[in-house]
Parts: sequence; structure tokens; C-alpha cells
Amino acid sequence: MKKLIFILIAVSASSISFAQKSQVVSAWNYLNNGELDKAKTAINTATNDETTKIMAKTWFYRGNIYLAIYNDSTRKKDFNDLTEAYNSYIKAKEYDAKGDFTIDLMNPWLEVAYYTFNEAVIPYNAKDYQKAYDNFMRVSEIYGIVNSTYKQNIIDTSASFYAANAAVKLGKYEDATKIYNELINNKHFEDPEIYTNLADIALAGKDTSAAIAQLDKGITKYPTDQNLRIKQLNLYLFSHRFNEVIDKLKAAIDKEPTRGDLYQALGSAYENTKDSSNARKAYEKAIELNPSDFVANYSLGALIYNRAVEKIKAMNDLPASDQAGYDKLKKEGDALLQKSLPYLEKARALNGKDIETLNALKELYARLNMMDKLEEIKKAIAAISQ
Repeated sequence: MKKLIFILIAVSASSISFAQKSQVVSAWNYLNNGELDKAKTAINTATNDETTKIMAKTWFYRGNIYLAIYNDSTRKKDFNDLTEAYNSYIKAKEYDAKGDFTIDLMNPWLEVAYYTFNEAVIPYNAKDYQKAYDNFMRVSEIYGIVNSTYKQNIIDTSASFYAANAAVKLGKYEDATKIYNELINNKHFEDPEIYTNLADIALAGKDTSAAIAQLDKGITKYPTDQNLRIKQLNLYLFSHRFNEVIDKLKAAIDKEPTRGDLYQALGSAYENTKDSSNARKAYEKAIELNPSDFVANYSLGALIYNRAVEKIKAMNDLPASDQAGYDKLKKEGDALLQKSLPYLEKARALNGKDIETLNALKELYARLNMMDKLEEIKKAIAAISQ
């Protein structure tokens, strides 16, 4: 009797095992017939069974089913389905000790990588940088699996680049720096933005010198990139390295002599070295090339106005006995005030809400005894200040 019971139990267990294995086969058949919901139900039953959940075939089929569901044109794309496909292929590789599915897994890996990249672009453009970062990094992870398994050398530099960009936005500076440096060493990838981003990382760490060094490297590699050059010049100005800025701006102007913004920056650099004469020439050239340059118009007007104020101060400091000197300085000061007027009024026309321009004009109108304009500018300032 005991022997009979044992045989019955053994037969029953064998039947259950066979039934679960049949779920794997059924899932595959449903997939091939396009019955994806039935395929999904059958394969998930198999993945919850102790016997079939450790079979590489089970997880390989599951990956294919979920990939088919993700690609089903009658359904709304759901990234969770792609994730399930990815996780299933990971499991298939884990349980495929004999390598029976190694060849079969290659194309699915590549498909998942391709679609995951697309799924990373969407959140990146929507500024969901954490999701974008995770997905771009998954792309790199998948290609890492493909490369190690199939002796390939596939590097999705775009995925790496945007993963690094997302990492910067998330404050993952070490991760971003590592990826950027890998891309710099990749001869098949070129993008000057790497260096501006590395400079931003250095600035986040309050290391201005390191930021400048990154920009210098970038300009050496991409000498015509304007974003790099502008950022470099701004950092040199911020660091009060004005003589170096002047040299670099002159070199840039030699290559692009019609760039008014370069002359405007040169004027600012000269002004910071107290070289008013060359600053004025640079601003005048900037305006000649671009009459609508607000900064150049304001800067030139302010430069001339400040020179007039110096004359007036010197005039007021003269002894009362020096009438000739007083008259000479007054004439020179008044002439400079008149010369500054059209530039500051042009600046106001270009940007009527700039409070510094309005205040400068208020002082200028008062000194020139232009009372009607003085009253008008006071009202404009009051309206903005409310």
C-alpha cells in the first residue's frame, strides 16, 4: 500500500511539472499566433512555478512576449513592458548556464537598447532628468552586456553624452565627469559642449581655475566654437584676468572682424584696465557693426559721461583764482556730456526699463539743464519703481 501511494504521488508531481512546462510552450504558441494577452498570462504562470521559473527558456520567451506587447501597434506604448522585457532577458542570461540562448538573445538586446534610448529622450526633453539618466545609463549597460558576451565594441556615445548631461542637472558631478572623460577619449565622438559642461562642474565646486583650464582645452580642440569662447572670456573677466582677455579677444577679432559682440567685450576689458581711449574705440566699433547693441551703447555713453564727471570734479577742485583753468575744464566737461547723450538715449530706446540707463540720463539731463526731459525721466523711473 505504501509503495502504491509513493508511485501515485510521484506521478502526480510529474504531471504538475509537465503542466507548468506546457505553460511555457503555450505561451510561445500564443505569441506566434499574435495572442499576446494569453501569452502574457501563460508565461507569468510559468515564471511563478518553482520548476519553470529557473529555466532560461521561460525568461527568454517572457522577454519576447513583453517586447512584442511593447511594439504592438494596437496598444499605447508602455515603458513598463519594455522594462519587463529587459528584466526577463537579464534572467534568461542568468539561468542560461549552457549558453543555449546566447545567440538568440543578441538581437533582442539590441532592440531593447534602441527602444530604451527613445524612451530616455522623452523625459530628457521634458526635463525629467532622473528618468532620462536611468534610461540612458541602461542603454550603456545593455551595450556593455552585448560587448562582453559577443565580443563587440558597440558604444552609444549619444546615450553616454545625454546621460552625462542629465547627471549634471541632477548634481551627479562625479558620474558626469567620468562619462565626459570617456567621451573625450573616444575618437568617434565630437561635441564642444563637453568642455562647457566640465567647466560648469568645476564652477559648481568653486574652482574657477579648473573651469578656465577646461575651456582652454575645449578651445584648443574647437577653436571656432563661439559658446566656448564666450564662456572662456566671461570667466577671464570674472577672474580679473583682463590682459589675457584682451589678447584672446584680439585673436578672435582677427578671425572674425565683423563680430560686434567681440568688440563690445574688448571695450569692457580695456575699461577694466583703465584704458579709456582703447575702450572707447572698441565700443565705437561695436556700435558701427551693430547699432542695436544695448550694452555697447550704454557702456560708451557711461564711459564718456564718467570722463565728463572727472573733468567737472577737477574743475570744482581748482582754486577760485584759476578762472582760465575753470573755464577750460567746464567747456571740456560740457562737451563730453553732450557726446554721451546720444549713446545713453539710444540705450534707453533699446531697453526702456533698464534702471541704470534711466538714472544716468536723469543725472545727465540735470547737468545739461534739460528740465523738460528731466521731469519726463523722473516719471519714467517712478513708474518702473512702483
